[in-house]
Amino acid sequence: MIKSVLTCCRVVACLLLPASFNSALALDASVDDTLTYTHELKPIPYEAFNLARVTFLPEVKDSEFGFSGNELDGDYNSNSGDCSNKDSLYTSANCLYPYGVVSSSQCAFLPGYYTQCKCLTKFNKTSCNAPYILGGESCDGKYEKCVCPAKVELTCPNDTCTKTCDGNCIAKSCTPTANQTGCTNGTQACDDGCCGTNRKCCVPCTDKITSKPENSSYTYSSCTDGDGSKQIQTGWECNPGYHEKNGACE
Repeated sequence: MIKSVLTCCRVVACLLLPASFNSALALDASVDDTLTYTHELKPIPYEAFNLARVTFLPEVKDSEFGFSGNELDGDYNSNSGDCSNKDSLYTSANCLYPYGVVSSSQCAFLPGYYTQCKCLTKFNKTSCNAPYILGGESCDGKYEKCVCPAKVELTCPNDTCTKTCDGNCIAKSCTPTANQTGCTNGTQACDDGCCGTNRKCCVPCTDKITSKPENSSYTYSSCTDGDGSKQIQTGWECNPGYHEKNGACE
């Protein structure tokens, strides 16, 4: 227990009063006394303190002093958890395109080191609305954009465009031309209109003979091909009054 002594000195107070005031009432007060107080040192309750957060004391751990600061690890303060092993972290040297380090995952006391390496934000497409499809570069199954399917050319006579994208034909169909029927001279393979030769076409009807002797006339017969029915020259005969002899009409 510690005693402290408080000594009150003589105090003289003089008041300035109006002339009409009775001087007998003028104050001449004197105090001369010694007051003694006793002080005790008492422990302050723990609850009365809020300890500051510890972050820059090397080699200090929460468990040692009960502080609320981060656990310090190795040579780098606050690099606990994922930041504790430098070999497992990412930098611009080992997190390469199309990946990139995540800025929010940077270790507080290891500049340039990150715990996360993910696809760049531009790779954000997993589906597209028809007729568009996923295109461009990809990263872990995500693409950077939606594009039109490849353009198709209408190259065959019977080609028809069935779907477009941004003004370009991206799908087509082709219906082959039907086979010809009723052919007198038989059939042969021909263009089916779809860049193939699977179609059956009539052998064209043409004259069987193109010359005859004098004093003779051509004989004809009916023939049907893709153009329809027609008469073709199939032979000759001598005119009336002439008879055939050695390929001539006499």
